[in-house]
Amino acid sequence: RTLLARRLLGESSFSNESEREFIGKLKESRGPSYTNKFEGMLTDLATPDDVSREFAARSKASFDLEVKTLCHGHWLPPFQTATVTLPPLLRSATEDFVALYRSKQSSRKVDFALAEGTMTVRGFFSKGGKDAWYDFTCNTLQGLHLLHFNASDTWKCTDLASAVGVSPADCAQLIKPYVFSSSCRVIIDQTLADDHKAGKKIRKIIEPEHTLVFNGKFVSKKKAVKVPDVQLKETANKAAIDVGRKHVLDAAIVRIMKTRKTMKLQALVLETEAQARRMFAPDPRLTKKRIEHLIEQDYMERDETDHGLLHYVA
Repeated sequence: RTLLARRLLGESSFSNESEREFIGKLKESRGPSYTNKFEGMLTDLATPDDVSREFAARSKASFDLEVKTLCHGHWLPPFQTATVTLPPLLRSATEDFVALYRSKQSSRKVDFALAEGTMTVRGFFSKGGKDAWYDFTCNTLQGLHLLHFNASDTWKCTDLASAVGVSPADCAQLIKPYVFSSSCRVIIDQTLADDHKAGKKIRKIIEPEHTLVFNGKFVSKKKAVKVPDVQLKETANKAAIDVGRKHVLDAAIVRIMKTRKTMKLQALVLETEAQARRMFAPDPRLTKKRIEHLIEQDYMERDETDHGLLHYVA
């Protein structure tokens, strides 16, 4: 799901028909419940989005804003960007879209998954004369960091992170390509540069206290510059996955016990894992915890004489 989402949202898939064909093979092998979210993702993108089209037609913004409306239930939980501060122009445009969408669908909640989007930022540079401009295509969060260098040519990493609304660790990760990639080196880590001049041994790591300076002398042979994408680690995603796995194990345990009525604990663990393995590699400790949880919920009970024998409770 993660890789499919990246291909679809980044428009890097060979073709949606190829994706549907492969999902069809998965459906034959694993069943419709295994692929319903995959199919939902493709349906989201194939369904005409009247609200987005109407917004694009009536938008008076000085830049192009394309919005893809997706059903939250089909896609993995996005990286949380609720604390991110948008520039006034972009914030105004997103507020206009939300107002238009709510006028059509008043019962639905709208959230922007900024980390899943892309942005093209045009930068102007002193070296190369008046035509020294380049278009940087990057992740939306990377673009927001770059836009803050309009306000100041110099930022401390912690201050830049605070201004954007992300953690210093995420800020360092997002701007890493701007500092170290030869194709888009538009930011200089002045702290590392000074350490290098002083003969100190340096590592290509941006620390929160480092000073970042805009590289006004950047030059490139290409006008369109593709910034390497950065995938941030999201602990919330892992928590959501863990909850989903618990539900899968619970359903498998109840289904097995409802059929068998009576079963040894170890045999139940092995059969549950065998059924769940088509979706993920289950941890035996988690499986046993879910069995204990279902015993507490009175879905099954232990045999009075044999502690390792379980009986299904109708």
